[in-house]
Amino acid sequence: MVPFDPVRPDVDLVALAELCSALAPDDLLEPSNPRLIVICREGEEIQFNVHGEVTHVELRDVVVPPPNAIAIALLCGGWMAQSDDQTSSQPLDMRPSRHPDRRRVHSTTVIGGAFSMVTVLRVLEHPDPMILTGCTVGRVPDALEACWLRGFLEAA
Repeated sequence: MVPFDPVRPDVDLVALAELCSALAPDDLLEPSNPRLIVICREGEEIQFNVHGEVTHVELRDVVVPPPNAIAIALLCGGWMAQSDDQTSSQPLDMRPSRHPDRRRVHSTTVIGGAFSMVTVLRVLEHPDPMILTGCTVGRVPDALEACWLRGFLEAA
């Protein structure tokens, strides 16, 4: 088994995120628990191990990536709404699922390497996905970071 290596410059997280997003089933636009994919290296091959539905608590507190993991991906559906519209009469802290201008989205967030994160966001009405890199904040990034950290600690 390949030892857990947190820094893999040969892993293209954007490409992994785009691939996982493209492989996501259409039913992720419906309410469901997020689905987890663990991406592992076996020799020169990369394997995508689909673990199915996972709750936020399981991801944050229970799931441990194997030592040969090079990344983990979380695929989920949700709602998106503009929150900084000064012309809207809606409160800025309104949940996106209750906003009158909400849109269905599918997100694929991948973490790997030294805690690098990439998100591919697909809005139902738009054909082109958005690719987000850099610092992200929220329940999903926090749970992914906690899970990825457990891989480091288990391997130590």
